[in-house]
Amino acid sequence: MMHAQIVRILKNTLLYFSLCTGPLLAADDAKLLFETRCVACHALPDPESLGEKQWLVVLKTMQKRMREKGHAELTEAEFKKIYCYLAGRGEPCSGGR
Repeated sequence: MMHAQIVRILKNTLLYFSLCTGPLLAADDAKLLFETRCVACHALPDPESLGEKQWLVVLKTMQKRMREKGHAELTEAEFKKIYCYLAGRGEPCSGGR
């Protein structure tokens, strides 16, 4: 039980810091953005595990889940950066919502 509490505290701390620093990240920090925002709720997936279209569906699903759980959703810029990182295309990117 104590382990679960520690994990929850660490996740909440990471989420707090990611929300505070997210807008300040440079465009080339898409990987860091992915790591800080996504790990707040779950283990990080392998970016090579899905294709571009699949990642777009996954990210939209994650946005919905974040909204349902009362978590701050990704901004448009964050969504695009994470999508580009996962799709393996880097910045700039024409994909997204």
